[in-house]
Amino acid sequence: MLLRVFIHFHGEKIVLLLGGFDKGRFPKAKRQQREINNARKLLTQFKERQRRERRLRD
Repeated sequence: MLLRVFIHFHGEKIVLLLGGFDKGRFPKAKRQQREINNARKLLTQFKERQRRERRLRD
């Protein structure tokens, strides 16, 4: 099994798991790129939610 895991460090302690898949089972570049794009999309959505929440608190 060859795993690809997408993470993003948030602050000093929190690690967000944005996704992952078995790269050995799905080795095609097209599938890998789709998974990477999905992880980036999830990260963008997370950052947008954080900005909105910060604005509401201020």
